[in-house]
Amino acid sequence: MNYELHNICSLISEKIKINEKINENTINLHNYISTENMLPNREGVRNAEKLPSTNSINTFSKNDVLISNIRPYFKKIWFANYDGGCSGDILVLRPKKNIHPLFLYYILSNDEFFEYATLTAKGTKMPRGDKTAIMKYEVPDISLEKQTWIVEKLKYIDEKISINNKINHNLQQIIKLLFKAWFIDFDPFKKNGMKESELGLIPKKWDIIELKDIFDVFNGYSYKGNELQESNNAMVTIKNFDRNGGFKLDGFKEIIFSDKIKDYHFVNLFDVIVAHTDVTQNADIIGNAAILLNKMNYDKIIMSMDLVKVSSKIPQINNFLLVSILDNYRFKGHALGYVNGTTVLHLNKKAVPDYKIALPQDLSICEKLGGIIEKIYIQISTNNREIFKLTELRDIMLPKLMNGEIDISNADF
Repeated sequence: MNYELHNICSLISEKIKINEKINENTINLHNYISTENMLPNREGVRNAEKLPSTNSINTFSKNDVLISNIRPYFKKIWFANYDGGCSGDILVLRPKKNIHPLFLYYILSNDEFFEYATLTAKGTKMPRGDKTAIMKYEVPDISLEKQTWIVEKLKYIDEKISINNKINHNLQQIIKLLFKAWFIDFDPFKKNGMKESELGLIPKKWDIIELKDIFDVFNGYSYKGNELQESNNAMVTIKNFDRNGGFKLDGFKEIIFSDKIKDYHFVNLFDVIVAHTDVTQNADIIGNAAILLNKMNYDKIIMSMDLVKVSSKIPQINNFLLVSILDNYRFKGHALGYVNGTTVLHLNKKAVPDYKIALPQDLSICEKLGGIIEKIYIQISTNNREIFKLTELRDIMLPKLMNGEIDISNADF
C-alpha cells in the first residue's frame, strides 16, 4: 500500500517579517535560504550572498526538508539542521506523526521524486514544480521502526561521505598554507637575505618569471550540440568549477568524439585546467584553477572551449605545484584584470602567460615542495574515489529500499 506525500508531511507556508527573530536570531546570510544558495545534486546549502528586499519571508524549522521549486531537475534539497527563513520559491515540508524526519528527506532525495516533479512542472524557460501534483507523489507505507532502520543505513553512508569531504577540505587548506609560506611569504628562505623586486621583497637567488617562460597553455574543444550524447567519454566544462573554489564531479558532459578533436584537447588525471569563461555575476568562476583528481568511470576526457589546460615546461615543477601557483588569491586578482564581457565573461588569452611569480634559481626547491603537495593531493584523490563509490552505493540502495526491492522484512530492528 502506498500513501500520497500529503499523508506523511505538511507543506508549510508560515511567514514572518524580515526583521523578526527566530529563536533569538535575526535573519542573516547564514539562516536565509533561497534557490540561489541551495546547491544542486543534493549538496545542501551555502551562505546567502544577500538578503531579500521583501518585507516578509517564509520560515522553516530544524528537521524540515527544503526543496527548490524552480527547475526541479537541479535536485536542490536540504535537511534543515537549524531554524531560519526562506524565499517563496522554496518548498518547506514538515514530517507528520510517525514519520522519521530523515526518512522524509531520503524519500524526496530519490531520483524518482525529482523526475516526477520535473514531469509535472509548469513552464518551459524556468519550470516550477506544481505543488498540488507534488503533494500527490506516491510514497511507500513503511512503519516507523523500518523507517528508522533504513535511515540508519543511509545516514551511515552520508556521514562517511561528509567525513571524507571535511578531510579533503582540511587537506586543501594545508596545501594553500604550505604554498603561501614557501612562495608568497618565503618563510623558509628569509634567513638567507631578501632583495627588492617588482613584486616586493623576495629571497636572494630568486627571480621574477612570467608563466609564458615556464608553462604551456592549450585551448579547449569547440563542440557542437549534437555531439553531446550518451557516451563512455566526457568533457570537462565550467560547470565542474564550484563558485567557492574546488572541482565538482557533476559538471561532466558526455560526448561523442569527432575527428576534429586534437591531442591537446584531452585531459588526463592530475592535469591542470583554468576556467576561461563565466556566467556568474560576481566572476566567481573565471580564472579559477583546478586539478583533475577523478575521471569517474569515463574512458577518456576532453576539455570544453571554456577552459584551458596548463602544463609545465620544467620537470622540477610538477602539476601539483603548478595548480598551487594558479589556485590562489594572487592569480585570481591578476586574472580579473584580464576579464571582458558583460553577460558572459571571457578571460583574455594573455592572462595566464603574463602572470609573474618569484621562483628560486635552485629548482630543487620547487621539486621538494611539489613532492610534498603531490602526496597530499594523492590522498585527496583517494578520498574522492571513496566518496564517488559511497555516493553510487547510496544512490543504488535508496530507490531499492523505498520500493521494496531490498527485502528488510527479516532485518533486525
